[in-house]
Amino acid sequence: MTRRPLVLVLLTLSLLLSACAPGIQPASSPARKPTPTAESLPAVSTQTTYRLLFGNRVDGPASEAVDIINRVVESADLTSAVTVDELESTIGSLQTARKNASDDLAPYIDAQITPLQQMADALDGDGRGTLSLDFADFKASAFELLTRCEQFL
Repeated sequence: MTRRPLVLVLLTLSLLLSACAPGIQPASSPARKPTPTAESLPAVSTQTTYRLLFGNRVDGPASEAVDIINRVVESADLTSAVTVDELESTIGSLQTARKNASDDLAPYIDAQITPLQQMADALDGDGRGTLSLDFADFKASAFELLTRCEQFL
């Protein structure tokens, strides 16, 4: 099996194995600006959007988002699973892809951003209470993006 199909299979399996993560404990953490990847691009081709999302080696922000979600689900402790810096960087890269994406891809990218933004907001908060996240839309959008972009990866 070549590297790309293996990575796609691993991403798919990790999404399938992820479950909802109720009761995640947020806490405060210092904030950092997202790293821009293509801030000034106008609307771009679908293939370019997929490259912005998945990178050249399936290591882009969509893959990072899946990794973040998996770590949060596995740990059930938001503060030990992810940092605000990592969330904001991934969110910023996804927003860049979203800004330049065609209208038919935008909702799937939004569904990737939403739970990450909720986690970043919780980490920026006072750290009290629990954060209950539903990853169903995230999973569905990840599968859809993988399906649509597989030919370009």
